[in-house]
Amino acid sequence: MNLKYIFYLFFLLAICILILVYYVYDGKYRFFHIFCKSFFVEDKINTEKLKDEFPLVIVTLTTSPKRISKIKVVIDSIMQQTILPNKIVLNLPHVFKRDGSTYDEIPDFITNNELIEINRCEDIGPATKVVPTSLLYNDPDTVLISVDDDIIYNKDVIENLLQYSYEYPDCTITGMVDKYNRYEYNNKLNKYTFYGADVMGFSGVLYKSKFFDGFDKSTLLGLPKFCYASDDLIIANFLFKNQIPIIVLSPIHNVRETLYGNSYDSLKFGGNIDNSGFFDNPFNNLFSHRLNYKNCSQYLNERGELYVKEFL
Repeated sequence: MNLKYIFYLFFLLAICILILVYYVYDGKYRFFHIFCKSFFVEDKINTEKLKDEFPLVIVTLTTSPKRISKIKVVIDSIMQQTILPNKIVLNLPHVFKRDGSTYDEIPDFITNNELIEINRCEDIGPATKVVPTSLLYNDPDTVLISVDDDIIYNKDVIENLLQYSYEYPDCTITGMVDKYNRYEYNNKLNKYTFYGADVMGFSGVLYKSKFFDGFDKSTLLGLPKFCYASDDLIIANFLFKNQIPIIVLSPIHNVRETLYGNSYDSLKFGGNIDNSGFFDNPFNNLFSHRLNYKNCSQYLNERGELYVKEFL
């Protein structure tokens, strides 16, 4: 094939990818966010000062009985952070409601790690990784950093989240978002601030314990299955309802996924939740989390309970 045609083919492919990113991944904000991150140097707070400012930092997560023996790589990545958490709280439901299984054996790498606290709790679906932890600490300014059980985190994730929390103390800080809400120039900080319409749990998300005051877990227990698998949407919707802004740390993927993170039970593939035959075609698994989000946002909107309008 003529090299000229090969060039044209790759050029057209690049254009198609850019269009996909623009429309599917909120490109009008994301491209500008990438530009700002690339060409503007941000001032950073000294690590020791951050430790003084945030005396109680808790990393919180949950996992399934099927995955619990595999999460050592995730724990190891947390143990190698430039700023270590005071505790790693592992929320383990008495019964994992998605399939009715239980945690019969807890691996030694968990029980022998003095930093890990096992918190047995009720399975409340999408909020299990963070809400039960918020109930363990009385200080409303306790920092809770939620992580996923299938992601290997860069060693500076906690430090970067704390940097932004220092500048935006009353905001949730998310590593990434699927959809942006807006951006504005912050004269005090001399930089652009990007606001999210959701959180992306896999990227690492920083909350304060007080953000979950008034969280009613009973409303979660009555949700349909497609909302059960829409964890980031449900949490973001609660934050919007309570007017807690979401600040976006980075526009690009900056973590590594484990191999088991691509298994069929992953929430990004729908969490093995039935959607009326949608998963009969394996190709559809690539988009199943978006279908769950769509169904869940429509369900909430019909009841007047959707506060994140970007998902309509």
